[in-house]
Amino acid sequence: MKACEAVGFMPLRARAIQACRRWMLERFDGSDGLGAIFPPIVWSIVALRAMGCAEDAPELKECWRQLDALVEFEADGTTRLEPCRSPVWDTAITLIGLVEAGAAGDRTVDADALARAVDWLLDNEIRATGDWARRTRAEPSGWCFEYANRFYPDVDDTAMVVIALATWRAAVRPAQARAAAARTARVDAAIGRAVAWLEAMQNTDGGWGAFDRDNDCELLCKVPFADHNAMIDPSSPDLAGRVLEAFGKTGMRRGHPAVERAIVYLEKTQEADGSWYGRWGVNYIYGTWQALQGLQAVGMAPAEPLVARAADWLEAHQQPDGGWGESPDSYADRALAGVGPVTASQTAWAVAGLVAAGRGESPAVHAGVRWLVQRQDADGTWEQEEFTGTGFPQVFYLKYHWYPIYFPLIALVRAARQAAGRRMERVA
Repeated sequence: MKACEAVGFMPLRARAIQACRRWMLERFDGSDGLGAIFPPIVWSIVALRAMGCAEDAPELKECWRQLDALVEFEADGTTRLEPCRSPVWDTAITLIGLVEAGAAGDRTVDADALARAVDWLLDNEIRATGDWARRTRAEPSGWCFEYANRFYPDVDDTAMVVIALATWRAAVRPAQARAAAARTARVDAAIGRAVAWLEAMQNTDGGWGAFDRDNDCELLCKVPFADHNAMIDPSSPDLAGRVLEAFGKTGMRRGHPAVERAIVYLEKTQEADGSWYGRWGVNYIYGTWQALQGLQAVGMAPAEPLVARAADWLEAHQQPDGGWGESPDSYADRALAGVGPVTASQTAWAVAGLVAAGRGESPAVHAGVRWLVQRQDADGTWEQEEFTGTGFPQVFYLKYHWYPIYFPLIALVRAARQAAGRRMERVA
């Protein structure tokens, strides 16, 4: 191609460029910019200008509008650029935490507020066919990470929304259910579609990628323009755990073919020390927590070696003050797995993981709960400066401002609920 270009022989170049342009413009529709994330939005501007697009052209002005929407002006005068927004993700996890807190009976949670969140999630289900359909045949259903990203619903957000909707549905009292029959019917239908879509998106190896099925050709990562070493979308243990948790929330258990394939995948990907890698959160604490949560949801017993070894790893990496922490450096150096400054979100993941492993009354969980309780601020939040979300390993990481709020809430509720259940068993 370079040699042909050197002598001016480019018979299909103009046609190829126009095909690229059409592809881009099609995907602007129904999205907060191309892919609804900073890098492709920026490159859309570069590409359109390189094709001769005028600065005042509608498509270019739309790209600039979406880019400007990601700029945040801080009170101290600094400016930062967010890579994207995460409303679906944050709403789903917040809903889980509030519903579980209300179900625990510790305080009254505004049922109307929860219902509005449910309606918002239902309204944002993506029912249109996206790029995933090139490899997968299924009825379109799913959720994206951002406000609008029509072509790219993802497995992680879809599973989390299913968990949230199923958690809400299970907590609705009979009187409320009668009053909200239409809403409950919508939830049932959405969960049914989404679970079918998740089943269809399962990879051949039993796991799940984020956006595609069986997109795992390693050779693509060797091409010179392999951006962020992320040209492919292979399975990851944290996604397998998340989908298993969603399946379990909707009644699927061991013995179901999709569940069994996922368990085999987790058996193969468990590290020698008992942990699991976390692709979308930092890192082995995240992956181990999510795998344990998923295995527990589909009925795997705490005594199973797969579960016990993971719980042992979490306990072994608890720090002297009772918390857990891990640096993003663990992506580059496996020796740093489970090592780093203690954070509220990672402590919450570890506590929730141990609870899922049946160790809610262990000294490790008691110490982790104590760490969270003692460090909660007066306004109910936890301070956390560290970045515990992963964009691309060894490239960039994400700071989710809600992580040190809703994850500690969920961990504390689950620890309290398991302890209460054990006390009732002893009394009985």
